[in-house]
Amino acid sequence: MTDIDQHWQVVIIGAGPAGATCAFLLAKSGKKVLLVDRATFPRAKVCGSCLSHKTIEALQRAGLSERADLTDLLDAGAPGKNIDTPAIKNIKLCTAGGATTLPLRTGRSVSRELLDWAIVKRAQAAGAVFIPACSASVLPSENADYRTVTLTIGSDALKTVRADCAVIADGINGQSLAQLSGEEGRRLAPVIARGSRIGAGTVIDGREVSPTLYQNGTIYMAVHKSGYVGIVRLEDEKIDLGAAFDLDFVRACGSPQAAARKILESCNLEYPEQLDSGHWLGTAPFTRKRKTLGARRLFVIGDAASYGEPFTGEGIGWAINSALLAVPHILAATVKWEDRLVSLWQKDHKQHLAGGQQTSRQLGALLRTSELTNRLIDSVLVKIPGLSQILSTQPEGSIRR
Repeated sequence: MTDIDQHWQVVIIGAGPAGATCAFLLAKSGKKVLLVDRATFPRAKVCGSCLSHKTIEALQRAGLSERADLTDLLDAGAPGKNIDTPAIKNIKLCTAGGATTLPLRTGRSVSRELLDWAIVKRAQAAGAVFIPACSASVLPSENADYRTVTLTIGSDALKTVRADCAVIADGINGQSLAQLSGEEGRRLAPVIARGSRIGAGTVIDGREVSPTLYQNGTIYMAVHKSGYVGIVRLEDEKIDLGAAFDLDFVRACGSPQAAARKILESCNLEYPEQLDSGHWLGTAPFTRKRKTLGARRLFVIGDAASYGEPFTGEGIGWAINSALLAVPHILAATVKWEDRLVSLWQKDHKQHLAGGQQTSRQLGALLRTSELTNRLIDSVLVKIPGLSQILSTQPEGSIRR
């Protein structure tokens, strides 16, 4: 078993954008932070892989980057490689009835493999301890002075650690709260929306795909009543496909690959055959929320807190802003625990994040009707291009997030 201190000020479960940003900010504030994730890093993730201008601004507010092209941040994940991430300036929205290209405020496209690893490395540089390939479970609260977390590292036996505060950032597939019981367990259990879509996607080497087919700087979005598919080029000439599907549609098609092909071709977009050989990943149904976002010495942040159908593509931004909003309450909890800290965090989440997620869910619901989809794209967005700014990136998590 890896040698780990028994007591931490903060244990963070999940090293995606929310958890890693939280670890960076807390470690930078001088806290003793343990960050764990069940995956081995760097790792791929189901995600749209596009950062809107709002998300870039959030990364800058967090102190993770000073540059609009994020080169200073990404160098932490790939030192010396001079990563060039494509600037995203347009979105091409396609339906069976036609297509239109709309301008966007400049964002960037970058793989989650690189982005998440870069933020983790910055957290480590700030003093956080990171343990990958580590499964974690929060135990029921039995002591008012700390929270207990069990860790399983690789094939090693369980180890128990204590924390002044535990932070859950393990995403929509996370199981770190599964051992909680009673009222605490019921209130923290995720509630999945009826008809919630699933995410699927892959990243492939794009050098064998004609650069004129899917061009740098443009998000290609195919919208269908049973889901939507986004394609964008990333750093190092990679191509990211991200999709959100109705589960019954995937079953009818036989696979996520076949579902993506059907949607793209129905919108007169080509399905590159190289996608069939990609390593496809999927998600659980992703539209969900919890009755409460915390308990005694426990906070839930990022996608683990709540997640809406991510059509507007702000999923990564939601996660980073979640960390920015939660950190002041977590810092206070390491000094003196007060039950009101959970309600304060929940109030901030509702005020600053819930509205955007609700808008995204409503857009996703609207686009499930073919007639309305065509009308939205072919009439409303064309006549009022400013509305396209709410579609600032490809759906995060919809390949997702």
